[in-house]
Amino acid sequence: ISITLSDASKCFNINSIFTQEDEGYVLDSNLAAAFLVYLEAYVESELDRYVILDQIVDWVDYDQETNEYGLEDTYYLGSLSSNKQFTAGRLFYDVSELYNLPIFRSLDIDLYDLNFCAYPITQDFVININMLSENDSSLLRSIFPKLSLKEADDVISFITTTPINSLDEIKNEFQNYDFSVSDLHINFNFVPKIIKIRSTITQQHHTVESESVVIIRSQSNKKIIDSFNYSFEYLSQHFYGI
Repeated sequence: ISITLSDASKCFNINSIFTQEDEGYVLDSNLAAAFLVYLEAYVESELDRYVILDQIVDWVDYDQETNEYGLEDTYYLGSLSSNKQFTAGRLFYDVSELYNLPIFRSLDIDLYDLNFCAYPITQDFVININMLSENDSSLLRSIFPKLSLKEADDVISFITTTPINSLDEIKNEFQNYDFSVSDLHINFNFVPKIIKIRSTITQQHHTVESESVVIIRSQSNKKIIDSFNYSFEYLSQHFYGI
C-alpha cells in the first residue's frame, strides 16, 4: 500500500470563473478576464479565446440566451451537431467534458496541455503560489494580470528557490513589477488548501488505485499545522483497477 499527497491547485480550475445564484451558475466577469489572460499563453487568436470563453459559459449557465460566440441547446440539438445533447447547466465534473464544445475540436487542442482542472468549486479555488514551477507563468498572470510573461518567469524562478510567506516578500524582490490584482484575478495563498491524495494497493498481479481531491477549510485562526482546527471536504474521487 502506498499513499502520496500533492498540492492540487497548480492548474486553472475552469469552474472558478462562475458564481452561483438562486437560478444557477452565472459568469463572474472579473474572473472571466483572468481566464482570458491565462489563455493568451496557449491560444494565439484573440477571437478563439473569446469563443472558448463563451462556449464554456453557455454550457454551464442556467439560461438559454446565447452569448456572442456561444452555443445553446438550439445548436446541440440541431442538425449541425452530430452528438445530440442538452447543455449541462452545471459545473464541469471533468476536463474531458470540454470536448463537447465545438471550439476545442476545431482547434485540435489537447486539453491537458492547457493545464485545466475541473473541481466543483468556484470562488473557493485558491492557487498555492509556492507550488508554481517554470511552466506556470500563465497561471501566475491569471493572479497578477499586469505582469508580462517575462516578468512572471522571473518571479517563478525566484519562488522555486525561495519559499514565500506573503505577497510583500515578492514585491520587495521585484519592486518595479506591477502586482496589482484589483478584481481581475484568481484567489491565491502561500500554503496548501487543495490536496490530491493518491492511494495504490498492489497484491500479486493486481493493482487498485484511488485518487481523491480534498479542500482544507479553516475553522480557526490557528496555523495550518494544527490539523484539529481544520475540516476536509471531498471535491472529487476516482478509482482505477488493473
